[in-house]
Amino acid sequence: MGDVNPCNSSFLHPSYLQVVDSFEFVSIPKWRDASFLHQKYGKEGLSPAQIAAETFSCRSNVTKQLKRHGITLRQQDQKPVKTISQLKYGERIWKEKLAKDRKERSVLYTIRKLYARHYSYHQIARFLNDSGVPTKTGRGKWHARFVQKLLDRSKQ
Repeated sequence: MGDVNPCNSSFLHPSYLQVVDSFEFVSIPKWRDASFLHQKYGKEGLSPAQIAAETFSCRSNVTKQLKRHGITLRQQDQKPVKTISQLKYGERIWKEKLAKDRKERSVLYTIRKLYARHYSYHQIARFLNDSGVPTKTGRGKWHARFVQKLLDRSKQ
């Protein structure tokens, strides 16, 4: 038959078209690939939400695929703490471990003392704001609802 020349009319023969049509380029999304999920979730320790953000998917799809491929899901308490907002007030990360924050613990002690003296949640929040005590993130102001949550947690 010789060289295939696209300008040659024999190139457009139906047998050539059948071969070309039989090739499909199937691209498997990364969040469905078992080796990718094992690397990201198992070895790098990313959460399903982080993997979903990286692969432009949603957390539930990633979680389903992890289960489908037999990758054991971590329990909630096994997740590594990564941001300040995930820590409880009075805790901090020190040398990659959870530790007590002395300054925040002293603020908790002050809050408990004020509450024991019958200060309201609003009065305690106002006192903390006026005293310049920073919140956990260092941004924003103290609110009565947060003071109430802290006191409820300390009772447990």
